[in-house]
This record gives sequence, structure tokens and C-alpha cells, in this order.
Amino acid sequence: SREFYRKALAKMPTDVDVRADLALTYFLYHPPDLATAVAEFEKGLETNPKHERALQFLTQTLITQNESAKAAATLEKLKRANPSNTAIGELTSLLAGASPDSSK
Repeated sequence: SREFYRKALAKMPTDVDVRADLALTYFLYHPPDLATAVAEFEKGLETNPKHERALQFLTQTLITQNESAKAAATLEKLKRANPSNTAIGELTSLLAGASPDSSK
């Protein structure tokens, strides 16, 4: 599926939905490639900083990486983009249970 998404992005490089789908292939892969997933989500958010799915899954990816501070900042952006997003509660709970940032 990555090849399909790359071909689509070659034709429409600013399509944030496709970019988020590509990022998800890295996040959901076993083992996940979290760094590449983060990079792809962030690339999509450069085009549309309020893209809910990218914000939602970037937050989840950052939590998985134990990047709590970055995840909290991204979660706040998601809350501003859509305070009614159904993932906010779960992400807030995940973040509350996350380990402190490994960089500290």
C-alpha cells in the first residue's frame, strides 16, 4: 500500500489525507517505524495544520515514542481544531499514563 500512496503523492503532493494514510502504514507496521510516521504526519500538517486525523495519529505516535511533551502539544492542537473529536478522551488517558519524556 505504501507504493500506492507514494504514487498518489507524486501526483498530489499536498494531499494530507493520502500523506496521513502513508504515515499510518509506518505506524501500524510490525515493528513500527515511528520516526518515519512522525515525519510523514508532520509533513502533512505543514500543508494543513488543522488536519484532525494527522493530529490524532501524530499524538498517538508521539505517546508511543514516550514523547509526552510533544504529544501534549499536538493534542492541544487537535483540541483547537475540533474540541468534539472523539479520540481526545482516549488520547488524554493514554498521555496521562505515558512515561515521562525519555529526553529528560
